[in-house]
Amino acid sequence: MNKTIDVTDLVIAANSLSGALKGLSTFAYHQFSSVDVTSEDINALEGMIRAIQALADNHAQDLVEFEDKNSKKDNYINGQSIFETKE
Repeated sequence: MNKTIDVTDLVIAANSLSGALKGLSTFAYHQFSSVDVTSEDINALEGMIRAIQALADNHAQDLVEFEDKNSKKDNYINGQSIFETKE
């Protein structure tokens, strides 16, 4: 599927990652600051980490695609590649 990636999408994804990491920090503080840690707590933590990793991987891929698309645009002036020589 070809999707159009713009700067707004990248900013939204970055803010989502930031919020997810803050949530993870809060969860870890509240769930693991006592001696009553359960296997459910550990499983929840692992699930949150995997979800955030998936968000980060997707964001990184979108950044690469955005940069590739935009760097190719920047290599042309009036339809002429800046890397081609005129003879």
